[in-house]
Amino acid sequence: MLRMLPSDGDNPLRDQIFALLNIKKVPVEKALEALSQCQAHITNRILVERTAKECGLRLSRFLTNKDLELYYDLKQGRHDVGYISKGWNDPGFRVGDLFYIPNNAGRC
Repeated sequence: MLRMLPSDGDNPLRDQIFALLNIKKVPVEKALEALSQCQAHITNRILVERTAKECGLRLSRFLTNKDLELYYDLKQGRHDVGYISKGWNDPGFRVGDLFYIPNNAGRC
């Protein structure tokens, strides 16, 4: 189990994280796994947000849950053009295009 070290107060967020880990009595291995996932999540969001901006895309409808580390809809102007997602255990990102089939396209 982790035990919080005395704080000098220079990093309140870090202090809150250690306090929570102490309260929950988290084993060191689980604490490292969770902190590593948090760091990767923040790094991946920064990467996606910067890349989208460089490509002239706008991100919307952010989602994260037990299965998805991140999900964004991709927009170009007012148009939905695709999505980008990543699962917690995926080695990379999934990018999908949206395409529309008109009602009068006929039957296959």
